[in-house]
Amino acid sequence: REGIVPQARTHVHLAPTPTSKVGKRHAVAVLLEVATAKVREHGIVLYRSPNGVILARRIPAACIVGVQGCTRDGEAQVRRLRQAFHLE
Repeated sequence: REGIVPQARTHVHLAPTPTSKVGKRHAVAVLLEVATAKVREHGIVLYRSPNGVILARRIPAACIVGVQGCTRDGEAQVRRLRQAFHLE
């Protein structure tokens, strides 16, 4: 419901591309695709840090437009996540 929130950090950290080495954990189970145009439509500013990570205060659930499983565990979660984000 909340989308992506920074939890203990000040910003959400996003990778600029699925193959990027920055902005994501070393071994991610699931990648969420974020529509940057939708983020901006929600009035949220995106920043690019000096190392290339994209930063935002939050990402509304409506801005998540795709889900990709990257591991066996991630593939098992994809259907549930697609339903949660109304992508099916």
